[in-house]
Amino acid sequence: MSEKSAQPEQELAPLAKISKKVNGSIQSAFYGLGLVVGTHPKKVIAAALLLVALTGAGFMAFEEEIDGEKLFTPQDSPAFGNREYVEDTYGFDDLYAWVYITAKNPGDNALTTEVLTDMLTLIDDINKVTAEWEGTEIKLEDICVKVGDECYKRSVLDYWGYDKSAIEKDTDLFATVSAPGYSISGTPLRENDIMGSIEKSADGTISKVGGFKLTYVQAFEQTGLERGEDERALQWDVAMEKVVLNFSSDHLKVSTISNGAMREATRGAFDNDLKWVQMGYLLLIVYGMVSLSRATCIQSHSHLALWSVLSVGLSIVSGFGITSAVGVKYNGVVNTLIFLLLGLGLDDTYVILTALSYTDPSKPTEVRVAEALSKAGASIFVTSFTDFVAFLIGIATVIPALSAFCTFAAIGIFFDFMYQVTFFTAIVAMDVNRQKANKMDFCCCFTTSPSVGCCKCCFGAPEPPPPEADSKTKHTIPNMIMGEWLPQVLKKPLAKAGVLLGAVAILAVAIVGALNIRMEFDYEWFIPDDADVKTAMNVRDDMFPMGGGLPFSVYTEAGDYFGQQAALAALSQSMRDSKYVAEGSVRSWYDDFVAYKGAVPAVADEFYVDLAAFLKDPAGERYADDVVMKEEGGSWSIVSARYHANFVELDEATDQVNAMDDVRAIADNSEMDAFAYTQPFIFIDGYKVIAWEMVRNVLLATTAVFIIILLLFASIEGAVLVLLMVACVEVSVFGFIHWGGNYMNSVTCILVVISVGLSVDYCAHITHAFLVATGTREERMEKALRHIGGAVFNGGITTYLACILLCLSKTYVFKSFFLLLTVIIWVGLYFGLFVMPVVLSLVGPPSYPSELADALGDGSHEEKPSSKAAQGVTEVFMGAPRAMEMGQLQRPDQQS
Repeated sequence: MSEKSAQPEQELAPLAKISKKVNGSIQSAFYGLGLVVGTHPKKVIAAALLLVALTGAGFMAFEEEIDGEKLFTPQDSPAFGNREYVEDTYGFDDLYAWVYITAKNPGDNALTTEVLTDMLTLIDDINKVTAEWEGTEIKLEDICVKVGDECYKRSVLDYWGYDKSAIEKDTDLFATVSAPGYSISGTPLRENDIMGSIEKSADGTISKVGGFKLTYVQAFEQTGLERGEDERALQWDVAMEKVVLNFSSDHLKVSTISNGAMREATRGAFDNDLKWVQMGYLLLIVYGMVSLSRATCIQSHSHLALWSVLSVGLSIVSGFGITSAVGVKYNGVVNTLIFLLLGLGLDDTYVILTALSYTDPSKPTEVRVAEALSKAGASIFVTSFTDFVAFLIGIATVIPALSAFCTFAAIGIFFDFMYQVTFFTAIVAMDVNRQKANKMDFCCCFTTSPSVGCCKCCFGAPEPPPPEADSKTKHTIPNMIMGEWLPQVLKKPLAKAGVLLGAVAILAVAIVGALNIRMEFDYEWFIPDDADVKTAMNVRDDMFPMGGGLPFSVYTEAGDYFGQQAALAALSQSMRDSKYVAEGSVRSWYDDFVAYKGAVPAVADEFYVDLAAFLKDPAGERYADDVVMKEEGGSWSIVSARYHANFVELDEATDQVNAMDDVRAIADNSEMDAFAYTQPFIFIDGYKVIAWEMVRNVLLATTAVFIIILLLFASIEGAVLVLLMVACVEVSVFGFIHWGGNYMNSVTCILVVISVGLSVDYCAHITHAFLVATGTREERMEKALRHIGGAVFNGGITTYLACILLCLSKTYVFKSFFLLLTVIIWVGLYFGLFVMPVVLSLVGPPSYPSELADALGDGSHEEKPSSKAAQGVTEVFMGAPRAMEMGQLQRPDQQS
């Protein structure tokens, strides 16, 4: 059944009345704003710059957060409270610094006299390392764990007592390291802890060693601003890394891992990627200048690309300033927001300039600007508002990095929009005046003939055709492709079928990927690939892989341990019975104490006295740090105790969550006051909530976007179709997280939230233009693409250009953003510019009634807004009544 070309006059439905009122108010407000900006552009620019200065003052409160625990795990995790109890009761863990040594040539044997003696020289250099902290010189001996008067270290050189002559006299190094050895503390050396990539002969003797690990142990002392931070050790680590990296040898290569080195590498990640931000700016400027150039020096306005990018820069200053002022800390993930704001800002620019091109050049500048802004402002308000709401919802997440990103993004998008409709629009008004004065594009101080081409202005090229021949500004390459060629193609049944089959294929692949997506996160991913510490990590992973499952402990708090011995025995047995606990890994001080005594002491005092003796005896001294006892008035009691165990090897994050929950349940079900803890639980708690946080944020953001679109479009069918396209893009993003070799975590969660706002931008404009247009569905689809298709495509291209240089980044965050933004942009453009038009041409909703179309139109109908409403807005903006000239928004050559 064919559609009628025109809708009969009819009573508006309640939803349409609401939408008409809302849209009318928005357009009237932007019309009044346009008059102010068009009349007083210089004052508006000055006011915008003043606001930038005021809001930018918030940078004085700027702080950066680099602690992964405070970024990527819920701050209400019970693991934080558990850790505080452990640190207060048992003290802080020692700190470690590792040096990795390999042969000069990859694959060579590292166990040679030359390598070992060079290692001794390296150790001498490390012993001389000094760092400065608060005006004090810090040496290794000031921070190390000592055995007697000597700093404890552990390496293959323990076999020779760090004696050069002993090494040189050893005629069979392999036999030496194949025999048992002991560290300077007397503990046995474990070959896999000090030697890597070991090869053995048939008799079990070591025949080749790929590399060595030198371990330094530092005694923790609270000297940093944050709890658990030893700034002395961190500064020494940084100084030590410099010495290691500058060590020169003809026989070996060295690298190091330490807390200080990792912190410096993480802090330097932004500096390393700053160049891509700068080049992204340059790339967008070049593209904008090319796309905004025209045949003549007067018609061309390439310089507006510079002003558009500057407008985005102002929004970054204001947005980041306000966010810093309210106490939200900057983090590495926020780096990527700069690229997103760049893309969105230029997208708004194209919409504003497209609306301006549909105004009558003969009208006064302020009227043209007002007419353009009444449409463009309303359009970018809708897309900016949906993006703003999507990120506003994300602020409530329990993942701090995501919450901070959404805060920076929401405020940044607000200022991005505000400066586009004020600062940049004021520049546009001045550009209109420039064109009227026949002044050149960049050389605005010089006048020229309207018929002189840009090239002749600069290089004396032949004159282009008269402007009348190129009067349709829409004839740019994107507009010709999206507005003229694409509609003709999409009218063909075969093309429609191909587009829909393509959508089905994308969704099928995406669904398979989404069903196979895994959760995983490693804070080391945030260290740039070219960081020196990354080299050491690669050596560690290749030569010293961790074996066995994750260790954990179950802690019991103060209580009647004598009277609760049955509970102590049951607790260790429950740990052994768990399918997640490795067989034979449970180490129970109570079970070994009972075995040591042969029978349970019958008297409480005897129990505690015997236990204290057991912990000093060789049979029980390994548990000395696991039972905290105190003596008061001649009586002993236990303050706290702990059992140790290992999980089975767990590769999947879901298994790690289940294992953590299982041992927590074992502790909770014990009659003792007990809890299970290991430091990685802090991050595993993040795994536990990330899936729900991602789904929750997407559902809430999508629901909010649907309500906004429904209210502003006044079409249930149109809003549902937009929602359907957004859902398709969301599914695609989920799927390609897997196909791109990535995982579900806090970083990808941010990108999924971003995809809601971007995908709305790509399909909402097309749907709105389709609703306003008249004619058959085929004709309205063609009109919609002709009217807005080029601008939507340009918006996608600018966003992609803003992030394309991220492919050269060395950090996980930037690489993830490039991969998934590529999916979001191109899949979003496919569903917005290909699938949506096809669907609209087949089952699209009817056109607006003419009365509603007049209020919501974008150029297809005459504009007849209420003069009283418009005049009231002008009074608000300008302080005095002013008559509004509400001209038609069609181009002169399109008017009847």
